[in-house]
Amino acid sequence: TPYVTGGTGPYFVEGVTPTLPAGLNFDTAQTGILGTPMLTGVYNFQVTMIDNWGNTLTPNLTIYVVAVPTLASVLPPSATAGSSTLTITLAGTNFVLPVTIGNTQFPGTTAQWFVTGFNAVPLSTTVTNAGSLTAIIPAGLLANPVLGLITVIQPGGAVSNARPFPVIGPTTTSAPTYTPSVSVAVNTLVTMTSTVQFTGAAASGTVVFSENGNTIGSGLLSSNSTASYNTSTLAPGVHNIVATYGGNIIHAGSVSTASALTVIGAPSLSSLSPLSVAAGSSTFTLTVNGTNFLPGSPGTVAQWAVNGGNPVALSTTVANAGRLTATVPGALLATPVQASITVIQPDGVTSNTLFFPVIGSTTTS
Repeated sequence: TPYVTGGTGPYFVEGVTPTLPAGLNFDTAQTGILGTPMLTGVYNFQVTMIDNWGNTLTPNLTIYVVAVPTLASVLPPSATAGSSTLTITLAGTNFVLPVTIGNTQFPGTTAQWFVTGFNAVPLSTTVTNAGSLTAIIPAGLLANPVLGLITVIQPGGAVSNARPFPVIGPTTTSAPTYTPSVSVAVNTLVTMTSTVQFTGAAASGTVVFSENGNTIGSGLLSSNSTASYNTSTLAPGVHNIVATYGGNIIHAGSVSTASALTVIGAPSLSSLSPLSVAAGSSTFTLTVNGTNFLPGSPGTVAQWAVNGGNPVALSTTVANAGRLTATVPGALLATPVQASITVIQPDGVTSNTLFFPVIGSTTTS
């Protein structure tokens, strides 16, 4: 841009008084000031210009040199989506206060807010000193989860590095669902899936599936905000599994409620108590010991059969995976028999058989 207007060219430089700041020179060919200043400050000088007819102009000029600012930290480092107007404190270097030079007032260093792809928004800023300033972020910029970026700009337009300022929104993680079913045979491949609900930009990250604090596996959130994990190695029993979303820079983590997955193993019987009863006894409780008993409804059910007939389901209470009790009605005990005791799982898998004699009385002549 020409430094001199008016008069009749060509123009000549008579002199610059005093000399320009280090790094700057007066270009006699373009009658302009060129270069990169090496020192900050306010520099007053005069340039005597002569046009082709000998007319002279000696104005009083000023150059205001400020350094490129840097940002080191922002406090607080983040905000919650939906927050009210917030004051932040920025630490860095080369911040400048507002200054008036001659008849011109220059603003001080100004903080800016921007989101990638959008123009920067200047924030109301108060410079404390060269290393600290405060700025006010309006509530409207904090309404939704977003990754804001903070910079500062000098009066001459030099911009600092950017510091991230995440606006963090809440999430909700759903209890796991199971495919093919909430009840599967041991060694069946099961897919557990959970969905993360959020507001604002899409959530990303990992969902961890666990039981009693022990990790089973994890999956990355897909574009439809679900995460899944496949396994066929869960031991027989009821597994109460929770899903935990770890969050990302603008989404808080969340933990689901537990949901039950029943893995059904083949049951086995090891002993009965009592070992027998007398024919004609009244209703009694039979204790069955073994493995892979399942509580709940449907759970493991004890059965009574005689002479290869159809088994009769007994009212059953599962105490734990190794013990259950069953109520044997008196009607089954009326006559001497050799009963066969088994248990059956919800998926129809039946245990081995233990025999239970109902013993009749005898008379010896």
